[in-house]
Amino acid sequence: MGTSSIVYADNWRASIRSAVQIDNRYSPSSQVSADGLLTYAYDDVEADLHGRLNFLVRGGEYFYQRGEALYELSIEKGLDDYDSRIKAGRLERSDNLGFYFLDGLELTYKKPIDEFGQYWGLDLYAGKPGRIDDGRSIEGDYLWGAELFSHQKMNWQAEIMPLMIDVMDVRFGLQQLKNKARVNRFNLGINSEGKLNQKHFKGQLLLTYQYESRQLEDLLVDLRVPVTKALRLRFSYEYYRPDLIENPGFREQFFGYYALGQQKLMRSNMDYQVTPQVSMFIEGIHSRREMGDSGTGVHTGIKIRQPLGANVDMDLSLAVDNIELGEDRLSSIYLSVEQHINSRLNLQLDAIIRREDKFSIGENRVFGLNGKLNYMLKNNLIFSLQAKAINNSRLRNEHLVRLSMTYYFDNFKVKRGAKSFSGKINHAET
Repeated sequence: MGTSSIVYADNWRASIRSAVQIDNRYSPSSQVSADGLLTYAYDDVEADLHGRLNFLVRGGEYFYQRGEALYELSIEKGLDDYDSRIKAGRLERSDNLGFYFLDGLELTYKKPIDEFGQYWGLDLYAGKPGRIDDGRSIEGDYLWGAELFSHQKMNWQAEIMPLMIDVMDVRFGLQQLKNKARVNRFNLGINSEGKLNQKHFKGQLLLTYQYESRQLEDLLVDLRVPVTKALRLRFSYEYYRPDLIENPGFREQFFGYYALGQQKLMRSNMDYQVTPQVSMFIEGIHSRREMGDSGTGVHTGIKIRQPLGANVDMDLSLAVDNIELGEDRLSSIYLSVEQHINSRLNLQLDAIIRREDKFSIGENRVFGLNGKLNYMLKNNLIFSLQAKAINNSRLRNEHLVRLSMTYYFDNFKVKRGAKSFSGKINHAET
């Protein structure tokens, strides 16, 4: 009598997103642009073979880059006999350097330590990096890196306090980027989870050190501690350089402590779950910038799940901010409402009222509205409409209207064949 087994087939899935938009964010007059994004993924689980494609086309009065942009075209193969994976082509990467593509090769070795899920490994990559849009990204003649990583179950108990570390993930690596000059960076990342006073906590440390300048580029220390079942505290310290991003969220573009320039940012946050549907938070912020004014701020608000009752699937958020940076004063009220009207229709509305008192422009009063509607016409066809308007008393007004369509299609096959108990192959329909 034969044994029963399933042999999985190779599958692929893809999506096409097309969009047209009108906006005046980067020009005094309205600009019309269009873009199309094709994504494709191929997976053969049996052979452990995978392929990826991300291709973008832009046209019209687009402010950054017109024409075609190939973000990813890669193939990946698992080598089980060697506990390794190899990936080649144009690879999308996201790390301390930003979001970029790498025309090259990546080899990952991952060695299990025991049957409890512990492991260690080595990641090697090399190639020519390229910029993706105008966000935090890089380009250069070449980039190579080596990174050691491990996942350990510690069960370490502190002697002087009720602290136990259960799990720890560690990554340590070296990168060399050449863009006119060679720059070497050391990167360290530590994530830990455990119990503090018998309650679950998380800690994180991220660090980037540039060897040539002998200075830190980025540093993040983050600790999340539950005080009670309903009360949670979070403390973080950052030393970083925030960069411009192409399309910041409606809310993010109004926050003064996201100002550009090297800065040290300290935050203390308290989150209190009043009921299963209502939570409140308050956050204190202190920003110290090397160039420009330093300052402090307070961010507080409330989040309500289903404010109109269980029969209305709605989320409501209200936040108030007050920030002082030297002689500048920034105060704002932010409201967001999201409602799932039915299984096919989702609606979100954001509004902000803001008062800016800046030395450079004087007093500016801001009122902004942002609406977004998603409608699923079919299971694989989704339409989205976004409209945004920002009115300034001292600055130029802004507007944006964007309509997009996303179509999903695939060739999913459950299995290629299954051995029956007689040992014969039964071919499944695809």
